[in-house]
Amino acid sequence: MARILIVEDAQELLSLVAGFFESKGSFDVDTAADGNTALNLIGSNDYDIAILDIMLPGAALEKQMPHRFPDSVGKREQHP
Repeated sequence: MARILIVEDAQELLSLVAGFFESKGSFDVDTAADGNTALNLIGSNDYDIAILDIMLPGAALEKQMPHRFPDSVGKREQHP
C-alpha cells in the first residue's frame, strides 16, 4: 500500500484531497496543516509521495523536499 503525505493549510481542501485518496483503499494517508507538522511526519515516516501546498506559511518545505524526496526534484507541475 502506498503511503502519501498531504500538506495543505486550507482545511476543506486538505479533507477533500485526503478523502479522495482514502476512498480508493490503496493508500495510507497522513495529513499536515503546517510545515512543522509535515517535517515531523517526514522525519518519522517513509512516504512514497508528498503532495504539498507550495504557498504554505511556516517551514520552507520546498527547500527540504529535495533532501527527503530526491526523485521528485523538478517534477512539480507548473501553473500559469
